[in-house]
Amino acid sequence: DHDGQPVRGVCSNYLCDLAAGASIRITGPMGDSFLMPESARIPLLMICTGTGIAPMRGMLQRRLRRDGAQGAPMLLLYGARSRDELPYADELDTCAAPALELRTALSRVPGRPKRYVQQLVDESAARVARLVLEDGACIYVCGLSAMEHEIDAALGRAITAAGRDW
Repeated sequence: DHDGQPVRGVCSNYLCDLAAGASIRITGPMGDSFLMPESARIPLLMICTGTGIAPMRGMLQRRLRRDGAQGAPMLLLYGARSRDELPYADELDTCAAPALELRTALSRVPGRPKRYVQQLVDESAARVARLVLEDGACIYVCGLSAMEHEIDAALGRAITAAGRDW
């Protein structure tokens, strides 16, 4: 949290604290949420925080396994409090996919200014606008609900700066 105390996740800690063999009931997204485009030519713009990387990681793995070097560009903007709170950071750092551009923002690194994922959108505004407006990128956002409005505003700034309505 803002005072440096560990934060217990709602789902992860619940699952980890269950007794071995416990039964649980699960429901989840139904329908077409987070479906990837079938075409390898459609770029992906993925914006996430913390464990919001989970669906992005799956899409990256699928795209790289299916399309390899032939796939369209993928821009992953990924934020967390610290490097230790970036799940799969080491895996992503070693990903040798020329189509993948990875940018991270850390908000709780001692002695450094806070950086948030929406700032990555602002810093990459021209790239974001080009991916969306010229290349037809699919946009995926996953993470804390508190970031949704900030991401929407940052995407709006990027598209507006390119002369189009968001």
